[in-house]
Amino acid sequence: MWHHLENEPPNFDVPIIEEIGDPDWSSAKRFEWKIRTQNQEMGENAVDQAHFRYVHGTKTVPDTKNIIEGHIRRSISVAKMETPRGIVEGRIASEAHGVGMALVRFTGITETIICSSTIPIDEETVHIRFAFAVNTRGGASVDKGVGAAIIADIVKQLEEDIPIWENKRYLPRPMLCDGDGPIGQYRKWVRQFYSV
Repeated sequence: MWHHLENEPPNFDVPIIEEIGDPDWSSAKRFEWKIRTQNQEMGENAVDQAHFRYVHGTKTVPDTKNIIEGHIRRSISVAKMETPRGIVEGRIASEAHGVGMALVRFTGITETIICSSTIPIDEETVHIRFAFAVNTRGGASVDKGVGAAIIADIVKQLEEDIPIWENKRYLPRPMLCDGDGPIGQYRKWVRQFYSV
């Protein structure tokens, strides 16, 4: 669905998600939330690398590379993840198409994908939907074992962010630290999606 305040037609297409319908991938496991925040605030959270360690308890601050290509923002993070078998180096590749749709692919433990949709309900509230799938070639499932554990951890992390989103205040010129991530770059990219 597309909405533009000045009735402009869509200026980019939603990507084809190759994993959907692939026999090596599970069907989707879905979650949804209504959160008192805005799309831009959620996106800024995603580029704030330090919060992964200090809010979500990752072992390290992820090493992230960000690439902007028109309406697409890609980020690739390498992070160490703790598992019952020890520390595993994982890769998280995120691909945002505008501020309302993102694909996140996890590798390192079990290949997992999230298709996320963030739709504004009003000026203060968004409706978020996550659809998870896992690669089933090694026996992974969205309902049990390591696949279910990865999904549960990602859902837990989103829910840890809710109090932050619902209580933070937007500052046009925030004081940032080295570990805060490319928030300025993100804000410059996101301006293209505002019509005013």
